[in-house]
Amino acid sequence: MRDKERHQTKEAAKQAVGELSNRELFLAGAVLHRAEGAKDKAHSRQRRENLQFINSDPNVIRFYLRWLESLEVERERLRFRLHIHESADAREAEAYWADLAGVDAGTFQGTTLKKHTPRTVRKNVGASYRAAWPSTSPGAPTCIVAWKAPGTA
Repeated sequence: MRDKERHQTKEAAKQAVGELSNRELFLAGAVLHRAEGAKDKAHSRQRRENLQFINSDPNVIRFYLRWLESLEVERERLRFRLHIHESADAREAEAYWADLAGVDAGTFQGTTLKKHTPRTVRKNVGASYRAAWPSTSPGAPTCIVAWKAPGTA
């Protein structure tokens, strides 16, 4: 019963929000990138002249890809890599994320295997564990967010 109520609540929220305008999509994506994406830091010599993002929630990844499309970042410019625990099925995870992103699994860069730490009690395990999914967009400078702002409606 509880799952049914949760599903109904989510559907009602989805209906209440409706379709996002281009401006709303831009703003929500910018906030998402600010929260989850890599940022330049004054104390760091490394300058991030591209967009970098990591998350493990499929819905968040779908939204981020939609946001990048709205910024006219071509899918071919994106680079994908998985960070996955060594005990998980890396090939299956690559296939899952490639399907979600609409790209060939062969386009993924080398998967990073994380060592298992027995002291850590992970709850995200089993068949539903899909890894963390970082993407980068070389040549899509972080200033694209500020540059596109005047052009959004």
